[in-house]
Amino acid sequence: MFSFDPKKNTSSEKVSDQFIDGVHLELTSLIQLRQIALQLAARAPRTAVKTHAGAELSRALGRGLDFAEVREYKAGDDIRMIDWKVTARSGTAHTKLFHEDHEKPTYFFVDYRQCMHFGTQKALKSVLAANMAALLAWSAQRAGNRVGGVVFDGQKPLETKPAGGQKGVLQFLHSLVNGHRATDQNAASMSLSRVLQRLSHLVHTGSTVVFLSDFLGFDHETQTCLNRLRQHNRCIAVHIYDLLESRLPPPGRYAMGQGQQMTILNSADSKQRAKHHQRFQQHQNKMRKYFSGSGNYFVELCTEDDWLEIARQLMRHVG
Repeated sequence: MFSFDPKKNTSSEKVSDQFIDGVHLELTSLIQLRQIALQLAARAPRTAVKTHAGAELSRALGRGLDFAEVREYKAGDDIRMIDWKVTARSGTAHTKLFHEDHEKPTYFFVDYRQCMHFGTQKALKSVLAANMAALLAWSAQRAGNRVGGVVFDGQKPLETKPAGGQKGVLQFLHSLVNGHRATDQNAASMSLSRVLQRLSHLVHTGSTVVFLSDFLGFDHETQTCLNRLRQHNRCIAVHIYDLLESRLPPPGRYAMGQGQQMTILNSADSKQRAKHHQRFQQHQNKMRKYFSGSGNYFVELCTEDDWLEIARQLMRHVG
């Protein structure tokens, strides 16, 4: 098993280079991230850097309660908790009782669409998203939270209901591995907005929702679905991108391929390079602005970045 000792002078960037495969996703590697999460937690920062956040995230969002029982209404009970269906059937006012939910659900949305199966640096965006999600899932479980989520490959969502303990994390890790397969872009049958709408129906009020995506295709419908999730939950967005998506390489002709498909990238046109970078900045600024409100947290992660360091910064917001 791979061992990472934070007391040694080895940088976390070198560790991440040795640990992450970059192209393939193996369950054993995601399980090993539990130990990395424990060691990173020991030196978690008091304040995060190189991130974009709104107001400090509360650790007690929403009602944070689970339904317990229904009993007859008593003087002083909250009238908003009256169960009108039971009241109508019985002819006597009844109210709902709740008990505090100490295990807050943490949901992960992991984007495996065709656009995420791309990378020119250390890893594919999809592999980076999976490893980051796995490490943060172990961190959430260590904090006593239930872990679940949705893995989306562009065709259908793979859902994992939140569960506590190691069992909950392992179920989610299995979905990460099973869902990681390159899909035919033409076979995509479900939009990003539609799967986020499904996610909004799954998430309980007061949960933490972590999004790992490049957010390509972010439109008005997508924003509407995310608005529902943001109203009563803590939202953390990890914008994953590749360096080539940010800027084109120096002037020249570059061979690029995926599987049996090959193409030539010509970056000789300076105006084209400028437009390419401008489009990326516009998308990046749009996402940063959207997730800059109170109760949100936004971080940018390039495939060449030290992803373990960024994960360390996020861990205190997931637990």
